[in-house]
Amino acid sequence: MESYAAWVAVAVAFFAFEIFTPSFYLMWFGVGALAAGLVSFLFPGFDLWVQSVVFIAVSLLLVMLSRPISDRITKKPPVDAMFDALIDKTALVVEDLDSDKNKGRVRVNKEEWRAEAGERIYVGEKVRVLRVEGTHLVVEKINEGVE
Repeated sequence: MESYAAWVAVAVAFFAFEIFTPSFYLMWFGVGALAAGLVSFLFPGFDLWVQSVVFIAVSLLLVMLSRPISDRITKKPPVDAMFDALIDKTALVVEDLDSDKNKGRVRVNKEEWRAEAGERIYVGEKVRVLRVEGTHLVVEKINEGVE
């Protein structure tokens, strides 16, 4: 088998594995293998080590160049920022808040959350979100006439 054919086979293998991974870094190694195969095809006198250097250099260069782009595309918003947006929001009690029984639910922005308060608060009353603790909200009752 000619060395360029082997490089093409390696490239195909990298592209095939890329299909089953959530990142796109293996694709760059496939492109590097194609570059090494092209060097092998155009310059048959080059040794395997030269082809390997081309493979490694092209692959690493493409990975380094694509890293900032992939980080920007796949970056998820910080979880803290999503929770911080709930603080000071007004919520509606949809299940009585009873700190003795550790139960109760509120609705904030069309989402229901487990909630707790220092006092018993009944369905239909409005509360203000003080903080987020784990998977539940800590709330306080809003006094009549104040929102």
